Amino acid sequence: MSNSKEIEEKKDQMVREIIRANALEGEWIPMNGEFHSGDVMGFDVAGVRVRATVEFDKYGFVVKMTSPVKCSCSKDIYHRRQSFFTRNPPGASLFVGGVEGGPATQRCLDGAKEVLIGLYTDWVVLRSRREAVRRKLAGFADYAVSFVAGEKARTAPVRQKIRELSALSGQLKQRFKRGEMTQEDYVRQRQPLHDEIVSLMSRTHERDPFVSCFSQELEDCQYVMNKREFIESI
Repeated sequence: MSNSKEIEEKKDQMVREIIRANALEGEWIPMNGEFHSGDVMGFDVAGVRVRATVEFDKYGFVVKMTSPVKCSCSKDIYHRRQSFFTRNPPGASLFVGGVEGGPATQRCLDGAKEVLIGLYTDWVVLRSRREAVRRKLAGFADYAVSFVAGEKARTAPVRQKIRELSALSGQLKQRFKRGEMTQEDYVRQRQPLHDEIVSLMSRTHERDPFVSCFSQELEDCQYVMNKREFIESI
């Protein structure tokens, strides 16, 4: 990683930490009573009203932010599928006392709070680059057409090579069926063809134009699940 890249990442992390600190110091909705699945959590900071509903079961929760934009993030605190290596502690549940449908544990509330701050931070970071993002979005249709054409041109020779190797493999199979070669010879001659086809297949993947064009913005979305929709809404 280059020094400039490292410096940029450190700056981005400092910005996120500042935003998080401001959010923590914001005016949070009082939660004096019990908090149940579907209840609202939020805070006001720097003139922005941040609100979300939190839905949870015994294993994890989903934070659905409704203001200032609609987006969501889910997180599991306990394992939904346990194995010998990944086991939940006895009585693991995000419901107080393990009672289904009951109020949330403090661990659930703390986790949801952090995720809500994370969603808000994603929004602030991306919004600070709004003009640049909108310029990209305005020219994305033309960019995508050119990018896809380039990807097809890049992978075309590889696909052609795979077709040629597959044809040779098919010819060997027909010779074997006609009794012109033993099974041992067939397997020995076919194996290197098969290995080369498998190797070439990894080079036929056509990259996503959106991922290519908005790589930085996608990195900025550290919590948002539907990243493309979120970017397009800025």
